[in-house]
Amino acid sequence: MKKFTVLIVIMFILSSIRAQNLTEIYSGPGIIDDIAITNDGAIYSVGEKIIIIKNGQTFEYWPPVELFSVFPISANEAWAVGNSAILHYNGSSWSSLTNPAGGCLYRVWGIDGNIYITGRNGTTSFLLKLVSGSFVKKAEEANSLFLGMNGYSSEEIFIAGSYTDTVDLIERPAIYIWDGDTAVYRHITFYNYPNLEGMSFNQTAKTFTTNTSGAYDYAMTITDHYFGGNDLVYHQFWGWYPISAYSGIARSVCSSPDGLTFMANGNGIYMVNSDSIGQSYQTLLTEQNCFDVEYFNNEVYILVDRTTIKKFDLNITLIDEFRPKPKSESTGLTEFYNLSGQKISGLNKNLPAGIYLKKTGNKVEKIHYLGE
Repeated sequence: MKKFTVLIVIMFILSSIRAQNLTEIYSGPGIIDDIAITNDGAIYSVGEKIIIIKNGQTFEYWPPVELFSVFPISANEAWAVGNSAILHYNGSSWSSLTNPAGGCLYRVWGIDGNIYITGRNGTTSFLLKLVSGSFVKKAEEANSLFLGMNGYSSEEIFIAGSYTDTVDLIERPAIYIWDGDTAVYRHITFYNYPNLEGMSFNQTAKTFTTNTSGAYDYAMTITDHYFGGNDLVYHQFWGWYPISAYSGIARSVCSSPDGLTFMANGNGIYMVNSDSIGQSYQTLLTEQNCFDVEYFNNEVYILVDRTTIKKFDLNITLIDEFRPKPKSESTGLTEFYNLSGQKISGLNKNLPAGIYLKKTGNKVEKIHYLGE
């Protein structure tokens, strides 16, 4: 039995239809390490310089050190960290805050009005929290590396990273959970994961879905500190599972509100459905050396070559056959296409689960095909 659910019904009235809509948003000198999109559509990026694109204008700032992570709250407020620096943006300028733990700061993230930072001093990682205008150390763990954070509340935060065994001295991917107070514990270490010695989890994303147990799901990329590795790991309530069929170097992961997970790697952008994750994936974009990916309003923002920001529109990935016919010419015939605009024979057992386009007469709708 074929299983699919309708996600969005869209009436396409297009004057120009292209097979692939990839738009360059920004390109310039200087290394970019992280990009982020606000709910009001502003674009932030940090690295050797800070770039803010909002209200049709581009603003550039040069920080005192290279920054590795940015967390924007809105077009007029953001946090950024890197090396030992903590910076805050108030809509017009950046100011510096004290780092109470020293060492190197890797990621900044927030939820429920709280701001958190991960970092490491020597071989001990720590978690900072903004309290009454200053950052304080809330937890630390020896022989560890804390990197990306995510969660559904400030009472339970997942931290992607690694753990170095004190016996064999091998660094392995690990997942930590902070309880929202002072305790952080190693949730799982992947001892038997193939070809991953010396690597760590880099980034974690919520999939915005719940499984049958009511527990939330997560996806994480596996990478080393210098962008190595090639897997996406997915959590379901019964355990963690890899999706290792990708070609390239896994670097970043993000998710959409309708259950899509996107992964950036050295060859492009890959897309996985929350309902079939662990089984199959779709290639969304190829021949792009991608370092970061962010989703906003049915558009995928991509960091290419650590110098260029591009935007891929998921709506405009059609070919001329999708040009609507006058109603009098509509036959009502149902046809199926993939997101690259290629016509397919239909939804069958040989087709990977994923997002496809179903065209019936003048009506085009996205369908979420779960496979057979």
